[in-house]
Amino acid sequence: MSSKIPLLFIISFGLYVSTTNSLPIERRSLWNFFFMTFIGGKREPWKYDGYGNHCGIGGKGLPVDSIDRCCQVHDRCYHEVNEKECGNYRRNVKFIDYDWYMQDKQIVCDPEDTVCAQAICKCDKDIVECLNKNDKDYNPKYNKVIG
Repeated sequence: MSSKIPLLFIISFGLYVSTTNSLPIERRSLWNFFFMTFIGGKREPWKYDGYGNHCGIGGKGLPVDSIDRCCQVHDRCYHEVNEKECGNYRRNVKFIDYDWYMQDKQIVCDPEDTVCAQAICKCDKDIVECLNKNDKDYNPKYNKVIG
């Protein structure tokens, strides 16, 4: 099963790219986060799903390492953004559209987006940068999904 994940992603990404003219990427936040991690990160996004106690759905307990701490901070960021910039949005902030692009190998959140969308984008940008910075600490034994 895990060997099919990269193939499905490549097919999905290919279809996505073939239907868009260029980056910036305009998709729901979860897709944005997925593609931001894929394009701007050092590892494939699925390598973090189920990693430690905070990467993926849910989150509890102490972080197992710096990678897991990045995910914990990201969860908190989404929570704070929902309460502040997004004004307790009636839906989950994970489903709010935002725009971003790569410029000189850096992730850039679209400054013309709403305050809410910019804040969500910044949460996602910050975790990708955190994961990249702490990539040396990645340990497959902490991945409950594919490890």
